[in-house]
Amino acid sequence: MPYFEGKNVTFKWLKENHPAEFYKNKRIGVWVARGLLTDENKVYDIFLKTTHCDNCGVELNKNINRYPRDDSWVMDHDHETGEFRNILCNRCNILRGQHDAFINEGDW
Repeated sequence: MPYFEGKNVTFKWLKENHPAEFYKNKRIGVWVARGLLTDENKVYDIFLKTTHCDNCGVELNKNINRYPRDDSWVMDHDHETGEFRNILCNRCNILRGQHDAFINEGDW
């Protein structure tokens, strides 16, 4: 069994011995930090089961060990209410964010 020392010993051990739990906790931590208020475990289960973007239908690339691309899977939520909306590809999520910002800019 490897010996871990230094900063973040618990994370190093968890990543080595329980990678699925490590990545779940890491992803949920990011979501909560960005404002998700919906039940994180329920959203994570939906996240894992989703294979295609809920908006454009592109097959999602679920490789978690790389820089985000257009087909990366992301959790979309309302930034004002914190409510989960759906699972999108990175491209659609960015476009939705730009659309929401445009709509909320002025009184139309």
